[in-house]
Amino acid sequence: MLKFIVINRLLCIHIIFAFCYTSEIIYTFVYFIKLKEQPMYTPMHILCPKLDMTK
Repeated sequence: MLKFIVINRLLCIHIIFAFCYTSEIIYTFVYFIKLKEQPMYTPMHILCPKLDMTK
């Protein structure tokens, strides 16, 4: 049972990161639009550390 939970959690993380990296261009685009409106806007930075480079 514990093994299933661990695998499930890893799979969930993998899906989040896969979605994140395939949508990276969109989020970067949105980030720059929102940055002009409100500088404190930080989309997907928790899920995607890679996007932190766009600052």
